[in-house]
Amino acid sequence: KSHLIYQQLHLDFSTFQTWDGGGWVSFAEDLAGDIKGTLVHEEILLVWGELAGVAGLGPTRMAGWDGTSWASAEAGIEGQIDSLRVTGGDLHVVSSD
Repeated sequence: KSHLIYQQLHLDFSTFQTWDGGGWVSFAEDLAGDIKGTLVHEEILLVWGELAGVAGLGPTRMAGWDGTSWASAEAGIEGQIDSLRVTGGDLHVVSSD
């Protein structure tokens, strides 16, 4: 199942939308904080930065949207997340203190 995602940069987070087959539908109204980047990996939209809250998860540095719900995705990552990159199908996280 693929998710087509687009984001209007520098606007509020209600601009995250997915195509449902008939039109664009917003899905991130409850996402708050400072987003530093987004990346789709294995059909999961990853959002990272200083997120104040995501769907009741509380503060987190990275969250993933699977097309249905949000989940924290920062387990095992130390420090600030600077960037994400996919190489050869593997997800790489660049972080700093």
